[in-house]
Parts: sequence; C-alpha cells; structure tokens
Amino acid sequence: MCVYIAFIEMVYDLMDMIVVIWEVNFSGVVI
Repeated sequence: MCVYIAFIEMVYDLMDMIVVIWEVNFSGVVI
C-alpha cells in the first residue's frame, strides 16, 4: 500500500511539472 501511495505522489509531481512546462511554453508562444 505504501508503494502505491508513493507512486501516486510521484505521478502528481510529474503532472505538476508537465503543467508548469506546458504553461511556460504556451505563454511563450502566445505572448
């Protein structure tokens, strides 16, 4: 169970990083 929770946290961290990178690239293209 602990491994499952750690995996979920890792996925959330990865998603946050992807969103930040996407926002930076998108704003750079638009503005």
